Amino acid sequence: MLTDNETGIAEKYGEALKLIAQDTTESLEKGLAILKELPAGYKDSENLISEVIVKIEANKNQKTTNKVIRYGGILLAICIAAFLFFVYFPNQQIKNGDKFMDQGDFAQAVEAYKMAGHKAEAKLQDARYQYALSLMVDGDFDKAAELFAEVGDYQDAVDMLAVCNLQKELREKLSKVETALIDGNFDEAIKLVKDEEVLKSSTEAYELIYKKAVELFESKQYKDAYKLFMSIPDYADSKQYVTKLLSLI
Repeated sequence: MLTDNETGIAEKYGEALKLIAQDTTESLEKGLAILKELPAGYKDSENLISEVIVKIEANKNQKTTNKVIRYGGILLAICIAAFLFFVYFPNQQIKNGDKFMDQGDFAQAVEAYKMAGHKAEAKLQDARYQYALSLMVDGDFDKAAELFAEVGDYQDAVDMLAVCNLQKELREKLSKVETALIDGNFDEAIKLVKDEEVLKSSTEAYELIYKKAVELFESKQYKDAYKLFMSIPDYADSKQYVTKLLSLI
């Protein structure tokens, strides 16, 4: 028959065994504390104490190892991301830009070189310049001017920008002449061509007046036709029309 004291010791021993069986650092430490409270030499408590201490240290070491692995994985991921962002991705975009340049797709080349960052600055300048030249050929002087302004003094970009601005002004003035002719404001159209510097040497302006004059002549609006032909006497066959009109007015 166990005494109450022996019963209490046995219960503590059993509780310690249950905690040790859970095999977590926290449960092992609790079980160890209970074992240390037991009387010296109780059953195999002393051996258990040694085993639990070893397990606790092993668990702590494993946690440390796991942290190192986890942080090492994070560091590796960061290194890979940095390589992709700063090396692989820019190089790939440069290759794409070079391919687009070879194909004459300068708009796409500009976008690719932009995405490549500072590694492609020189290539980006040339792509913008080539793109601007292609836009000039297509008559898009507004966009071309923007690009020439972006490349600054690259090659003859400054001169090309001046040409674009001149063409933009010419288009604006020609539009005014065309509107005046359509609205029947012939005196205004003639004045624009005579007074605006950019229109004085423009065959396009003379052609607009000439075509309108021919149209008026064919619709027998001789006075207005005469007025327009007389404003451009040296253009095309305007003099012949003037001679005809003199006998018709």
